[in-house]
Amino acid sequence: MIKPLTQQALSNTAVERAVNAHGIVAVVDDDPHISHAVGMWLLMQGLHTSHYMCAESVLRVIRLQDGRLCLPYGLDSKVSSPLVGAVLDLNLPGTSGAELAHKLRSIDPQLPIVMITAQREFETELIGQLPPNVPCLQKPFDLDDLEYALFNQFV
Repeated sequence: MIKPLTQQALSNTAVERAVNAHGIVAVVDDDPHISHAVGMWLLMQGLHTSHYMCAESVLRVIRLQDGRLCLPYGLDSKVSSPLVGAVLDLNLPGTSGAELAHKLRSIDPQLPIVMITAQREFETELIGQLPPNVPCLQKPFDLDDLEYALFNQFV
């Protein structure tokens, strides 16, 4: 079951850890408006983002480099940056957000991941399939809740 987060203040330490991660947060959502809004908000928080419409598009470009997951950065795909987090839509075309979360966590068990969903009835089965400690927010969600859910996972 999706539980709304209580309005809790983030510690300055959590925010600093997130901003100092120096990498990319993957935003995977087939709705370009949601993806753009989340990306702009993360940029305002000091985090760079890379946007994808489906899990397969992320999986095609992600690389393991020096033991870390990395994504191409900018126009030159030879330049990559560490993947430091992910915001995933639960109901993606093809591979679900839950499956993608499991694949990412199998490589990097500490990767901060937040699921987002419009919570249709058939999605409740997928929610139960999430990796441990992956919060799920219902659309529309408060950006403060996303901030709390994502930033508090940075170690």
